[in-house]
Amino acid sequence: KYLQYDFFSSAAHAVSNVLPEQMSFRPMTDMLPECLQAQVEEKLNLSQDIEAADAREIFVQRLLQRLVSENKDRPGAPALSSPAIQVDPLSLSCLL
Repeated sequence: KYLQYDFFSSAAHAVSNVLPEQMSFRPMTDMLPECLQAQVEEKLNLSQDIEAADAREIFVQRLLQRLVSENKDRPGAPALSSPAIQVDPLSLSCLL
């Protein structure tokens, strides 16, 4: 008996650890294929927008690094003794 209880309790704990902390239940009308398809498409569009924003941010960071390195290499370039100012790379992307 003890062995069966131990096996059952370990299986129940394993299942409990895999499940999310909170679950949201939807009405049956929300589970129609048309509604689910719209939700899936919205989620995919959102993930593509996030990936595009990340790509733009990486591009802007590379551009800034290149411009800074080119400015250092110029003989008549002003000295970079002034303190660096924090700039949002995405706000600079509108200047391109």
